[in-house]
Amino acid sequence: MASLVGGFPVRPEERQTGRKGLIVTSIIFTIAIVLLFLLQFSPSVNFAVSSALGNSFGISLPAARGLEVPAGPQGSPGSPGAQGIPGPAGLNGADGADGADGADGADGADGADGADGADGADGADGAGGINQGVGAVTLGACDDSIEVRMSSRLSVSDAQFYLNEVTLSDVAAPCFGAKIDVYLFSGSPGSYVQEAVASGFTIPSNATFAIPYTEFAPTDVESEPLSRFLFEISG
Repeated sequence: MASLVGGFPVRPEERQTGRKGLIVTSIIFTIAIVLLFLLQFSPSVNFAVSSALGNSFGISLPAARGLEVPAGPQGSPGSPGAQGIPGPAGLNGADGADGADGADGADGADGADGADGADGADGADGAGGINQGVGAVTLGACDDSIEVRMSSRLSVSDAQFYLNEVTLSDVAAPCFGAKIDVYLFSGSPGSYVQEAVASGFTIPSNATFAIPYTEFAPTDVESEPLSRFLFEISG
């Protein structure tokens, strides 16, 4: 028997079909609510369902809220990075202050001897000394001009100056090796007195040489009275 629903007749089998659709709809709705609830706590399921709905129907579900968990332990430090490329050279700095002077170096070698200077003027007579024994003489054929000079020595015990040596200079080479006699006189012209003599002295191979007082006889001859020298080549 048909009944009226909304002013239209409805058969019994149609009414039962509507009840079944209502039940199915309720079940589907309930399942959807449960799924939405579960999706809030399962990000992986949420992502899978959202992807499926998006791909099939263009529907996207709200993102599931994940559970808060404590932070994990700090990771170990990573390995050092590669060395960087060297940068360009910097500008030169300002010059520093001058250092202290170094120590003086060692003295250099002595230079060569310079040329002999001109002869100086005769000095003043010393106490008790004389300069009459200075002059130029001739030594026969080997030299026509040599210089002669006498020096004295002091005897403290006698408080006297005695002959020390007779020096000859500018002697020519032809005279080297010859024997020479030297005579010493005191007094003045017309009254000379021989005071000492050095006989047979060999002239060395030097332009300048000295005859010491030990070659004279006597050896102790006072300097002050001496006034004249004579030289003779004896061999």
